[in-house]
Amino acid sequence: MPRDRVVLHNKPHPSQVEVDMKRQNHLLLAGTALALALLAIAFVPELLGSEVRRALAGLSSARPIWLWLAGVCFVCSLVGTAGAWRSAIGLVGGRIGWLDAGARYGIGSLINSFAPARLGDVARLALFSRALDSDERVWRAGGCFMVIGVARALVLALAIVAGSIAGALPL
Repeated sequence: MPRDRVVLHNKPHPSQVEVDMKRQNHLLLAGTALALALLAIAFVPELLGSEVRRALAGLSSARPIWLWLAGVCFVCSLVGTAGAWRSAIGLVGGRIGWLDAGARYGIGSLINSFAPARLGDVARLALFSRALDSDERVWRAGGCFMVIGVARALVLALAIVAGSIAGALPL
């Protein structure tokens, strides 16, 4: 090494195992925080106001089978949309696992629950773009977002037309 170079630090670069462990620790911490928040809301609904308390009280008269079906459909929609993101990112050159895609999509959903103006979508773009190794990664992730949005709009339009034909919805 030339003498005129100054070494600012002697830390070695982290290995992939260290990076993966750090990522798993962050996911575990985020999952624990979410679970604690949900438990607090479930056991102390007054935290969110009287509207939520009345809504939770109304659940006691609901049929359990419909609640379970709604919960299963909700989880399936989350898994399906995270899978769509995973596939779209894969098509533009990224590699991402199922659990990682679910976590990135879930963080965006959580932000959308509390923040205005769908800021969770911005978080999703940022998180999913990190799975790409190109200079155009934000553009590519934005393209994925657009394609998923168009597919979602087409399915919604088909559902509305089918509901209209069945007489359940006005066209």
